Amino acid sequence: MPQLAASPVTLDTILKAQQRIAPVTRRTPLIEITEPLAAKGIPGRWFLKLECLQHGGAFKFRGVHARLSKWVEEGDLPQGVVTFSSGNHGLAVANASKRYGIQAVICVPETVPQAKFEAMRAAGARVIRAGLTSAHRRAAALEVERRQGFRLIEPFDDVEVISGQGTIALEVLDELPEVTDFVVPVGGGGLFTGTGVAFQTISPRVRMHAVEPEGCDSFARSARAGRRVEIDPAPSLADGLRPVAPGALIVEIGLPLAFGLHAVDDQELLDAMRFLQHPLHVVAEPSGAAPMAALLAGRLPADERTVGVLVISGGNTDWSKLAHRLWPRTTLPLS
Repeated sequence: MPQLAASPVTLDTILKAQQRIAPVTRRTPLIEITEPLAAKGIPGRWFLKLECLQHGGAFKFRGVHARLSKWVEEGDLPQGVVTFSSGNHGLAVANASKRYGIQAVICVPETVPQAKFEAMRAAGARVIRAGLTSAHRRAAALEVERRQGFRLIEPFDDVEVISGQGTIALEVLDELPEVTDFVVPVGGGGLFTGTGVAFQTISPRVRMHAVEPEGCDSFARSARAGRRVEIDPAPSLADGLRPVAPGALIVEIGLPLAFGLHAVDDQELLDAMRFLQHPLHVVAEPSGAAPMAALLAGRLPADERTVGVLVISGGNTDWSKLAHRLWPRTTLPLS
């Protein structure tokens, strides 16, 4: 892997974030799934990092608390915050703001899953539907920032948010220092960048793999171009992985760390969700199932020496809308 240039996100910022968020975040399970994958002819040892069991049902809880706790440490906690999100980051902001006793406004797409929308409102946030793309909802958030004076929490393009997501790698290395491949779903790229910095600093042999939905691969296109590339994201079940472009910090820090760039389609996401549910008994939203989709579809390199970790990043979605696609009558699993 390449050497890191001078970066505002470092092992030190990640370690400090870990210290600040440890009292409120969950150390999520790392479970081995080698046997059921071997039955499918997939070699190596494989593990799931279950961020779907994080508070709020997604890894985003880490980065948001890293950001807010840093403001608390500096004596600079605002009266209110605003953000833009496809759902999980907004839910994390809503829950964290309630914990810190401040107001929150969340700008979401018009197509946000109803379960996420209702959970944000239940946590006390004001939720604004704004267009269909990350550009639309970011513009709406900036307008709230201008009019109400609320402070913006970036969903991925922020040093503390990225550092908070990087704490996942520290937990993995603590339990599985022999890891060789680390596979994450990529939307804005904060999870990839934070964990990539941690691995590059502590265990640079680890190969970082980014998985995106087909037609929503702004990270891969930017990596290949060596610069930030904006796209018009295609429709996808993976609503959390459809930004128009990665952030500036992601381009600077995260793109050079990519070993593998992989794309999966909706059918592969559904296949992965089914496999996670049965036989593994893991509930993942489409975005969270993307790493498993890449593995099952043969996108990831694997041999008997592979020790791979798939991050199952979240488990929040409208299950009533997906149930008929996941389990048509002829494919219901045996009880």
